[in-house]
Amino acid sequence: MRVAFVALEPIEPARSGGQIRMAGLVQGLEAAGHHVKIFDPETYGMAARATALRHFVSPRPRQGNIRILDALTDAVEESDPDVILLSISYLAPMFRTKTPVVIDFQNIEIDRYASLAALASGLHKGSAILESLKARRWEPRAARDAALCIACTPEEEARLKAWGARTCLVPHSCDPPADFAHSSLDAPVLFLGSGGYAPNDDAAMWLVTTVWPHVLRRHPKAQLRIVGRGTDRSCRSLASDSVTVVGEVESIDDELRSCALTVAPVRRGAGAQLKVVSALAHGRSMVATPYSMRSVPSECRQYVAQASSSEEFADHVVRLLTSLDDRHDAESGLTAVDWGWKAATSSLIHDLEGLCRQG
Repeated sequence: MRVAFVALEPIEPARSGGQIRMAGLVQGLEAAGHHVKIFDPETYGMAARATALRHFVSPRPRQGNIRILDALTDAVEESDPDVILLSISYLAPMFRTKTPVVIDFQNIEIDRYASLAALASGLHKGSAILESLKARRWEPRAARDAALCIACTPEEEARLKAWGARTCLVPHSCDPPADFAHSSLDAPVLFLGSGGYAPNDDAAMWLVTTVWPHVLRRHPKAQLRIVGRGTDRSCRSLASDSVTVVGEVESIDDELRSCALTVAPVRRGAGAQLKVVSALAHGRSMVATPYSMRSVPSECRQYVAQASSSEEFADHVVRLLTSLDDRHDAESGLTAVDWGWKAATSSLIHDLEGLCRQG
């Protein structure tokens, strides 16, 4: 099977959640013996920002330079694939083709833009509201028209089915490290998230200004590390003697290996958080908000502490920092889970092969 995989950002190096998911899907397809050709900005220069008025007033999603995108769709068609796999839903209105189109719904764009609007102000708020309203028209239609829609969570799969889409569930996954070791007593707390994305910035602000003071009152030597692309800019003002803002790193493996536990303080947004899954696959215990708990696989939820208030969140952080037994019990349970993209993509590969046989 020849798959044209269309991305809006380079897949490698896979550092952001979106990049890790795209790399995982490609890995699963190639492991099953299928040929995947990737179309991304490195080749087609798709990174141009949408600035012309027509991008905003059009009923289609705001996508970027139209001429560049037209060149991309032409290149995809010329590659003569059996299946076109789109890495995100707002690429769908570009493709009007007889070749089966499959969409990976990393996010429900209606919800993502609504969440961005709730956290924004001024022109950014107006733009996000407009895009959310536009998505109410094009996104359900794109889902219905697609040969197959890939969902990240059971809740989002149910949403897509309600729109009349044919669906497949591919939860976020992660290949676990080969050299797992239990966390040490005096290791830091770790928050992973890309800066410059409003829900993550809001989460970092809430964590540092509202939760962390409660932690320090009970555990004065506690240390927090904020790691992720762009955090050195968006979270710089949050740094202190007990909070280190790291920014982007070559690999999150070393950060996860050296931390005591991870926190998932995001309170709103859309889609599942892949870095939540990455942290769990590396065998690290976690404290999560109810929103972030949606990204935790059902078989792992017994090992994750959920907290709604800042005080409750801090209580769980302090408990895990001070109790190696609690931490190591959770770590042992998490390492026993069957992680990996091969298992996660098995149903997708079955459905794609069925589409090709029908064609």
